Amino acid sequence: MPIFKIQENILSSKEEQFQEGFLRELFVKILGYTLNPDANGLSIVLSEENIRNKFPWTYKDVTEKCKKRYSDFK
Repeated sequence: MPIFKIQENILSSKEEQFQEGFLRELFVKILGYTLNPDANGLSIVLSEENIRNKFPWTYKDVTEKCKKRYSDFK
């Protein structure tokens, strides 16, 4: 899907519609978590404090990881 179509979809979506997709992309595809943990997976407990403690990354760190994962990420 062309990047402009993705951006258009994001802009036209309500925030709560996009949250699940964003979390799936970030935690599952980029960070390697499992959505429904099993014995071999990592558990996800989402709170701002948990995320900041576990991932004290800067904006630059996150964008670099996204650039590695997505060839058209800017």
